Order: sequence, then structure tokens, then C-alpha cells
Amino acid sequence: MKQNKGVIDRLKKLSVYTDCFQKYDLERYSYNDAYGFFVYSWDLYENYKTDFKSKHGKAINNSINGQAFEFIFGLILDHEKIVIDSYDENIPNVSLVKPDFIVRKNSKNIFISLKVSIRERWKQAEWECLKYKNYYRNAKCYLLMNHEKECVSLKKKLPLLDIDNIYYAGCKDINNLILNLK
Repeated sequence: MKQNKGVIDRLKKLSVYTDCFQKYDLERYSYNDAYGFFVYSWDLYENYKTDFKSKHGKAINNSINGQAFEFIFGLILDHEKIVIDSYDENIPNVSLVKPDFIVRKNSKNIFISLKVSIRERWKQAEWECLKYKNYYRNAKCYLLMNHEKECVSLKKKLPLLDIDNIYYAGCKDINNLILNLK
């Protein structure tokens, strides 16, 4: 999608793209839905991690997991023809907040935070959501996770949070997120 070209080009500068995803040409993937694409792409990444550990005798740096998640989700948004307003950028008038993705629906900003695993980092997502909504009062803030047990546990806290919804990437739940973004 032309509108997302700049963001996709930035995502392609992540080391995980050249090290893992480039050879699969995921932009030309026969896309049906977000769930199928995510599972396929994350499996490619999991195989890459296994090969990396075998080759180097150590696990891959955890920050690469986040890069893979961002890359895959950016392509999902592009395949779904959802315009990405910003990716991993500081937001004017909202200091110390750097959302993974922002998209717009009906003139409302939608803040999307990605977390591979969350432990106590859900508090960061909640804090960023509060700061963001303080300035963009009509915004929606969503958290997309890739750890099933942690996601189920955190969803139980949702009524107590300012995050509008929490989604799990490894099931059809991610398709519900996409529906909410369109």
C-alpha cells in the first residue's frame, strides 16, 4: 500500500528483516486474514530462533522478539489496507510516549502497543495509554500480546485499566483487533 511504504521501508531496516524474513517476501504472501499470516510469520521466526541457537550456542537477544512482532504486525496492517499514521515515533504534545503503531479510524487516533511477553510491562502500556488519552481524549488504546497465559491473566484486569482492549496475536483474537481498526 502506497501510504504505508515509508513505514514498511523502516521496518525492513530492522535486523530481523534481513536475518529472518527477507527471503520469504511476506509482502507477496497469499494473505487471507491476520491470524493466518501471524501464525505463518511467527513460525518462520521461531524456526529462525532455533537455528540461531543451534548455530551460535545461545538464545537470540529478547529485543529481536519485539522487532519480529513489529515487523509482522506492520505487514498485517499493510495487507489489511489500514493506513499507519506512525510507527515507533515520539508524539508531539505527549512527552515520553512512543507508541508502536498509531492508526486512525473515523478521525480518532488508535494507539497500539505490542508486547511479546508482558510480566509487569503491562504497567508501561497502561501508563502510556493514560498519557496519550490525556491529550487525545477520544483515542482508543489497544494492547496486542503474543503470550497466551499472560494475555488471559491481563484481560481479567481490563475493567480496572484505561487500556480499551487487549488482544492475543496467536489466535483469531487478532482478527477482532483488525475489525476494530477498520
